[in-house]
Amino acid sequence: MPTTSPTPIEAMLRPVTEAVEKQLPFMAIAEQEIETACAHAPDETTAKRLWKSFTLLRPIAGLEQPLLYRVHCREILARLATGCATHPATDAEIMSVVVAVSKQVPLRASAMCLLFRLAERSAPEIAAICSQAMDLAAYESVHGSEADALEEDARRRLNQPWRG
Repeated sequence: MPTTSPTPIEAMLRPVTEAVEKQLPFMAIAEQEIETACAHAPDETTAKRLWKSFTLLRPIAGLEQPLLYRVHCREILARLATGCATHPATDAEIMSVVVAVSKQVPLRASAMCLLFRLAERSAPEIAAICSQAMDLAAYESVHGSEADALEEDARRRLNQPWRG
């Protein structure tokens, strides 16, 4: 069967269509997490606030892995449910930056400590794998204060004012 060339309009719309199709799995994750959060909301007002939060969950660079994006959504929704600010970086956002840096240069022990701390706190699925490789308590005792400073700096630098 012969193939036909796309019309000019089809060619123009192709990048938009591909971009939307790439986001569909993340939109489904956001919807699932919103529904779960609403089901566990302490009251109707909180549930309504969570239900209207979809725009706060838009995927950003670095959160291309579904598991990491799900962790990100859960943290934003938990902040909304408890009335906390949504603009500081999430654990998932910080983890994605630390992982990206680790692909360029070896990580300092304090950065490794921070990465494993964030995984243990927010991504038990990841922490279970990591715990086989290191003893977080030992890292915390030696590098915990440096990791605290790195975490505070990362939350500030990766602040997302549009979520505020």
